[in-house]
Amino acid sequence: MRLSDAFAETLFRYRDVFKAIDIAELSGLTPNQISSFQRGGNLRSDSIDKILDALESFDPTAKTYMLSLVAKKVDVEEGKKPTLQPE
Repeated sequence: MRLSDAFAETLFRYRDVFKAIDIAELSGLTPNQISSFQRGGNLRSDSIDKILDALESFDPTAKTYMLSLVAKKVDVEEGKKPTLQPE
């Protein structure tokens, strides 16, 4: 999965914990940058690092969830926090 798709899915999954605007404020990125990335746009790697740090600040499992989606190693039951699948 692409990073931008994983980010969009993470925003959806954690919508009760934080919103895109919250990630923008905490990461120091503009709302337009966050929105563009959420829709498939590109970001520099340091900007993605800032997003990951912001996700982790809100909920440590959010960063793990996003990266797990990219790595395709996530197991999510409806209504539960994500857990990593064993290799």
